[in-house]
Amino acid sequence: MIASPFGTEGGAGALEDTARFWFATDQRTAEEVLARRRAGLVLLAQPVTEAVGLHPFAPAGTPTAIVRVRAGAHGGPVRDTDAFWRMVPNRLYFHDGLASSDGPALDAFRLVWETPTTSPENPALEERWMLVERVPGARVRVSGARGTVTATVRVETGAGRRFTWRTEASPDAGGVATLRLPYASGYNGSTRVSEWTLSDGSSATPLVVHDAHVREGRVLELRLGAGGAPSAAFTRRRP
Repeated sequence: MIASPFGTEGGAGALEDTARFWFATDQRTAEEVLARRRAGLVLLAQPVTEAVGLHPFAPAGTPTAIVRVRAGAHGGPVRDTDAFWRMVPNRLYFHDGLASSDGPALDAFRLVWETPTTSPENPALEERWMLVERVPGARVRVSGARGTVTATVRVETGAGRRFTWRTEASPDAGGVATLRLPYASGYNGSTRVSEWTLSDGSSATPLVVHDAHVREGRVLELRLGAGGAPSAAFTRRRP
């Protein structure tokens, strides 16, 4: 825990660090705050409360970021801003950390539990709770790719919600594309996840990622198979 609503249990600077995490618009900043506070799990609720209540504790110059809510909350209807949608917690809550115009995929977090969706037709009124875990992620080094490598996986939460999570990377000068995969194949808490599929658009290879790979930041070496045939992968620990 970084801070309670009263800000006392986390010690000196708890509310400031909480605000620094909530208003982070890049993953590295969010990770650094959580790592420094030794926080491995983040409980997310309707982010408007944090956007309004924590703004006075945010770093100087942080733009106002508020979402439209039902009448009566915080004194009446309020309006969202572009800054709201760039915030890391909000991208996790509303878009499962998928890549969008607001930024690349958030590959340092995995969803491990959530309550049922309360407002699928109007996200602004959504009140479900989500528990996300900060993880090193499996680092997959893919060789033999002819272009950008996309990694996709099917996700089903314990509440029955389904979505496809994906990330991508381009090969470096040596022809190796490195991806960070935050989900293990199988159960991640109460969230069930399929095996991964890695593809460069011309060939595809399935990959099973174990929980230890994700938790320990294991490096997996993978060569895309010709014509979509599976290729062997071996692992090594990160130095």
